[in-house]
Amino acid sequence: MNKKTIRQLSIGLAAIMIAVSACSSETSSQPSANTAQTDNSGSTEPSETVEDMSVIPEDLDAEIAKAMERQSQDNVFVLDVRTDEEWNESHATGAVHWGLEEHLKQDELPDIDKDAEIYVYCRTGNRSGQAIKIMQTAGYTNLVNIGGLDDWVAADGATTSGIDDDDQQTTTDNSLKLPG
Repeated sequence: MNKKTIRQLSIGLAAIMIAVSACSSETSSQPSANTAQTDNSGSTEPSETVEDMSVIPEDLDAEIAKAMERQSQDNVFVLDVRTDEEWNESHATGAVHWGLEEHLKQDELPDIDKDAEIYVYCRTGNRSGQAIKIMQTAGYTNLVNIGGLDDWVAADGATTSGIDDDDQQTTTDNSLKLPG
């Protein structure tokens, strides 16, 4: 990793650690994509607008349907950022597991192409939003927050259970084994 990437990851990790420590429960806040900066003269101007991919889309059902339809294609992933215990209990069939808290401690990002189409979910959409912010800061360009596993199930998404890499997990061509 180059120094710029390490710096971006450090900033992202610090922001997430602050957000995680400030939240006593998993509630979703949906920040605005538009920010303003104040210069030394005191005027407020909109900064360069960067799309905030961490917000749960208004048409969540359509995004989940799109994820289900496209996940078997090359370079399209459904990414579960919940804990190992949550994953083992139940997860979206064909999803890739990247436990946010576990991998943040190890300064690891998902080993997925930064231009891949990635649909991210957790339990309620909060951790997936945090993961998306980290990934977006690190250069990932095509991320969608599809909320929580319950949203996936409500949209008739298939689930399975089991430990990473065991026989119970249903896999597809876009499955990914992360290091560690």
